[in-house]
Amino acid sequence: SEVVDYGKKTVIFGDSHIGRVNKKKLDFNINGKSHIKFFSGVDSYQLKYYVTPTILKEKPDSVIIHVGSNDVNFHNAKYSTPEVIAEKILKCAEESKSLGVEDVAISSVLIKKNLVLGKFIRNLNIVLEQQCILGGSKFINNNNICSNFVSDGGVHSDRLGTILLSENLMNYINRVTVELWCSENLLEKSCSYNESLAFDDPLEKDTQVFDLLKNLRLKNVNKLIVGN
Repeated sequence: SEVVDYGKKTVIFGDSHIGRVNKKKLDFNINGKSHIKFFSGVDSYQLKYYVTPTILKEKPDSVIIHVGSNDVNFHNAKYSTPEVIAEKILKCAEESKSLGVEDVAISSVLIKKNLVLGKFIRNLNIVLEQQCILGGSKFINNNNICSNFVSDGGVHSDRLGTILLSENLMNYINRVTVELWCSENLLEKSCSYNESLAFDDPLEKDTQVFDLLKNLRLKNVNKLIVGN
């Protein structure tokens, strides 16, 4: 696989989801070094103003932007649109490029347990991916982190979800081509386990494939266990 040259620096901007990633263990598994800048509670509009000083100081070769969770609330789900929020997120990428960073990626917004917000986020990520293609930015798909990997608080990923996020970041930085075991792929590949798996509700679908997903992924993510 094509990999980033050893020694390149990647700055990862984000909200508290990124703050849960273990930088030490991420650096051990990537070609190069990462610099994680996270701001709890930050939305895409606020994050934009942290991008410039960090890039000027760190001079990274690559930038990853993981934001949007705090943009998606019940007010915005009712009165805003995925297109409006996607535009705000993409401005962070545009700011990075204007400062000379050519390798810029948007990491998709992580799902939430609430059905209304979950549907909004799925639509938002579709728009983000389309706009990244049109605008020349990369897109990191986190669809393998389904709603069952959200903690009881309903906002942050649990321990395994954070491991999967770390692995997605690692695979992008290393330019490893992987097949994401998202719910849809799992349903196609799990017919030998249960020929009757077919649901209209994505959350019901997530519940049915959770154990299978966990078994398939755990063997590959032990190297990215978070915490001490």
